[in-house]
Amino acid sequence: MSDLQTDVTTSEEYNGADVSEGINAEGVLAEPVPAEPVTELSMADQRARVDSVVDSLKQIDYDDEELKEKFGKYLKEIERYQSLLKLLDIGDENLAQKAEVFLEICENPEFEIAFVGTIKTGKSTLINALLGHNYTPVDVTPETAALTKFRKSPQDYVKVVFYNRQEWDELTKSKSQQADTYNELYKRLNAESVVDEWVGHEPIMTEVENLGIEAEVAKWTSSKKPEHFFVKEVNIGLSTLPESFPEQVLLVDTPGLFDAVTYRSEITKKYIRKADAVFFCVDVQRTIREEHEEIRAVFENASDNMSKVHIVATHWDKLNKPIIENWERQKKFLVELFSGRSFFGDMELAQKNIMHSSAYMYNLLKDADDNMDELEIFCRMTGLTERGASDEEIKAVLDDIKGYTNVDKIREVIKTELLAKYKHLLFYRIETVYQDLISTYRRGIKERKEAAQQNTQ
Repeated sequence: MSDLQTDVTTSEEYNGADVSEGINAEGVLAEPVPAEPVTELSMADQRARVDSVVDSLKQIDYDDEELKEKFGKYLKEIERYQSLLKLLDIGDENLAQKAEVFLEICENPEFEIAFVGTIKTGKSTLINALLGHNYTPVDVTPETAALTKFRKSPQDYVKVVFYNRQEWDELTKSKSQQADTYNELYKRLNAESVVDEWVGHEPIMTEVENLGIEAEVAKWTSSKKPEHFFVKEVNIGLSTLPESFPEQVLLVDTPGLFDAVTYRSEITKKYIRKADAVFFCVDVQRTIREEHEEIRAVFENASDNMSKVHIVATHWDKLNKPIIENWERQKKFLVELFSGRSFFGDMELAQKNIMHSSAYMYNLLKDADDNMDELEIFCRMTGLTERGASDEEIKAVLDDIKGYTNVDKIREVIKTELLAKYKHLLFYRIETVYQDLISTYRRGIKERKEAAQQNTQ
């Protein structure tokens, strides 16, 4: 963590000062020129904002001594940053945007694991399998896609958040020429007649029984109801997650990366950039050429942190010979293809972060007695049993099938590589955003200095 004592002056020294001039040779603020006084209201608002940031950060229970020491230094940097909030106005929109991102992360220090993929790649099915129950409908279409967040909670709930007027106007303007299906459904449901009812509506929070979550979510995301168009995101609290699952960790199911409504695609790109880990789901049956553009977009938006990206080849059970040879051959090809500089960067990381899954088969196994016919077909196709095998013979290999689905392996990756280290990874993300903000601030000061020098010549 850099020391900003030479970059940021205290509010006691320069209270209400204009720092657009008076920059010394080292680019440090000095001898400010008085400006319009800062009102008590704005000063109070700024103090409250920073106090909120500090209070939010203090909620994280750092039981690691080294991390606790770094965190203490970081809080001091936050206090110095308060001076920037009160004093700096260098007219840099980029700085203002990065400052807003920084404060947003600090005020809501959450560890986000984003699931990304094109439509019908099994993304929602995988999330449901990892969570242990079908909490959201899996028959999602591009027209009903909404950002969905899952987190641990003492009480099961569904919270629905709606677009405000500005967001809705931007979304409407962003519809591409490929949005015909969206437009037709919007017209058929006469959604325009309820725009004023739902756009800008206050969030709706509903406590439900755990097994009633899917029905409650469907009520707001079903393509049969016009209100689904106006749902910005759905937040789901789950009481059934393990005791060790941190409440600060969110699993985020994102809209399609190449949505016909560009506004929603931008939401997904934002989550790829800000997420601490990204699981990109690609249908193993589709040619890599179809998915190559989407995968490239994921890496382009990964903020140069390629190790946080995991590629999950879904629908593994649909391969002709999934257990014997086809997946290994497919994985070798994917590892070679995505080891380049624009992707994972090296074969070792690609080998580690490319995996397969069959969440559909995993979910069948949870109710094996009701799905014996389908399991028999799979066992026969893969050579695990002979034609006409008895139920007992099929049940004898169910544990093997469960292992092959790889869902437990993905859950273990999340547990050991992400949840176990989430405090360190969360701190690293905050620190990275902070350093980026300060670098932008320094560039702005340098540009002011150079402009001031040119004006005096």
